[in-house]
Amino acid sequence: MTSRYTGVSAALRSWLLRRLTAQHIGAANAITWADLAATAREEGWAVERDERNLREEVAILQAGDGPGPLIISSSRAPCGVFVAASMAEMECYLSQIRSKAATLSEKARRQERAAVEVFEARAGQMRLI
Repeated sequence: MTSRYTGVSAALRSWLLRRLTAQHIGAANAITWADLAATAREEGWAVERDERNLREEVAILQAGDGPGPLIISSSRAPCGVFVAASMAEMECYLSQIRSKAATLSEKARRQERAAVEVFEARAGQMRLI
């Protein structure tokens, strides 16, 4: 699967990291994606309407070294993006993403099982013709 956003921007990523580590440490200081996008636009950054490029740059930071992996993006209250201020905040986030991963894994198993049943049945029917 390819992403719609292909313009990875080290400069935008650097701005995001500076912004988040300076002003959005701890859940109480979370910033919504919409507000982060508005701030980025005010500072001259090109941001997609759905903030996809910001989200992808944050995902790159989260997968990297340094403070990036401490960035939390939560759809649960408090919604928004912030840098974890404590192990408790990080553990809460990790619990959320592990739950999502388990749900997606189960969904994939069910879809695979259904696909195997359907396509193997079709293959069997084709052989009979």
